[in-house]
Amino acid sequence: VMKTDNGSPFNSNSFAHFAFYSGFTHRQITPRWPRPNAQAESFNKSLMKAARAATVEIKCWKQNLHKFLCQYRATLHPSTGFSPYHLMFGCASQTRLPPPPKRPKLNTRQAEIKTEPRQT
Repeated sequence: VMKTDNGSPFNSNSFAHFAFYSGFTHRQITPRWPRPNAQAESFNKSLMKAARAATVEIKCWKQNLHKFLCQYRATLHPSTGFSPYHLMFGCASQTRLPPPPKRPKLNTRQAEIKTEPRQT
C-alpha cells in the first residue's frame, strides 16, 4: 500500500495504471490529518537539506540527491532492523558502507528476566 496526499500527480489515470501494473495499492490520506503525512514531510525535509547542501557547496544537486537516496536506502532503520533496499529486494545492497554491527545476543539471565511475569 502506498499512501500519498491528494496531489494531482497521484489522482491521474496513468498513476492508477502504474500502481496496478506495479502491483501495489494506492490510498490517499485524509486531508489535514497530520499523522500519516508526518513521515513523508520528515523525509522531504531531509531531501531538501541534501539539495541545499549541494547548492551551497556548488555541486550538482541532482547527483547529490541521488547519492543521498542511495545511502538512505542502504542504511538500516531501527524500527525494522533492515534497510529499505533489503525490504524491497530481499538482499543487501552493494555499497561502500561498512556492514552493520551484529546485535549482541541476550545471555540466559537477561532472557529469563524478559520472560518472567511482572508483579504489579
